[in-house]
Amino acid sequence: MRATMLLIAVVLTCVGLMSCSDDESCAPVVPDPPGRCSIVTNPDEWPVLLSIPLPRYPREAIENGDEGIVQVIAGISTDGVVCGRRILTSDAVTLEGAALQSAVYSEWIPARRAGTPVAVEVVIPLRFSLNAGSPRCVVGPIEDAPDLR
Repeated sequence: MRATMLLIAVVLTCVGLMSCSDDESCAPVVPDPPGRCSIVTNPDEWPVLLSIPLPRYPREAIENGDEGIVQVIAGISTDGVVCGRRILTSDAVTLEGAALQSAVYSEWIPARRAGTPVAVEVVIPLRFSLNAGSPRCVVGPIEDAPDLR
């Protein structure tokens, strides 16, 4: 079964998100936590998503009419925290900061191999939509998301 289907079983929908104000950064630089992120590729159990903050729809993206999917690859440490993240694919550069910000604050039950927590990489897909003028974001499985195993 595909990693994204195992990892993100519940689809979260964020409705009526506020956009960033002109004096506020949508994606401040957040340092990765130190250590505990030696990635393995074959866990017995994949991590389970506990929570992910709903991203703000960036003002610039709203003004430009930007929408689409941003897929973030996140390293999930043995403690269940994100220990690295990068953009895998993106339909709009203006959405990337919000997607990365959301991913970095997600919380997970760590992956396991032989009963011991291990660090792995997962794909977190975020779909941004300007549905009838109401910015929306959906976090969850996307059919064409890559399998990192």
